[in-house]
Amino acid sequence: MFTLRHAFIFCALAALSATAQQAPSTSRVVRVVVTDSANRMVTGLNRDNFEVLENGARRAFTLFDGQSPASIAVVGGLLPSVAGQIRPDDELIDATGVADAVQRLSTSKNARKVIIVATGASTESVPEGIQVLMADEATLPTALGDVHKTYLLEMDSASAASSIDVNLKPPKGLPPLKIARM
Repeated sequence: MFTLRHAFIFCALAALSATAQQAPSTSRVVRVVVTDSANRMVTGLNRDNFEVLENGARRAFTLFDGQSPASIAVVGGLLPSVAGQIRPDDELIDATGVADAVQRLSTSKNARKVIIVATGASTESVPEGIQVLMADEATLPTALGDVHKTYLLEMDSASAASSIDVNLKPPKGLPPLKIARM
């Protein structure tokens, strides 16, 4: 005899089964820079100023970060130059190569992960979520400053191949701003 209790149990099991069969999500980190009409980087924006779209559909982002510490892996001999220019809460990593930098950054707890490369090393194998900056002694101060002028937005994505767009909702009272993905 099929009772109301049986119907409730059946519905509960069906809901659990549907939840368990959902496709796993992939965490995606998107880096954006906002500039004004004179191409100066704009800081101080908050999460309400950004909208993330995945394949055209609005998505909530799980992390918004405008100023967190960074883990910075240095490849190619710039370590002495970098050491005096990072913030006190940044983590500095002396890497022997790009692969070593990627491996060591993968264990970092910081949301901002950066590789600064001074050599002509290939960075094609660097996964999404790690920012790559090419620098030499002359461009190093600018590159380090740019690390903390980048906004990070993290979201759960249906697929690593999905198209991700970020729109800017500019604050009132500011001139027109531009947004660019890094």
